[in-house]
Amino acid sequence: RHLARAGAARLRDAVRDVLREGIDHGGSTLRNYRDAAGGEGTNQRYLDCYGRAGEPCVRCGDELRRSVIDARATVHCGTCQRRGG
Repeated sequence: RHLARAGAARLRDAVRDVLREGIDHGGSTLRNYRDAAGGEGTNQRYLDCYGRAGEPCVRCGDELRRSVIDARATVHCGTCQRRGG
């Protein structure tokens, strides 16, 4: 809910990095995504949490948790992705 200027800058840079990696990998084909040439993207191979509820976190080894936020399911690590207060 509150983010200092330095935190906002780190978040902006991280979002740019993630988007750049996704583009470099041709996007994520989770169901039926295809690029303009009809090919599937490969970015889903690099996702650390998506679809991995119950599996170990690639960073710390703790079990990934599935939760619902605003009627959308998400998977996260309760240790690495702690909610700020």
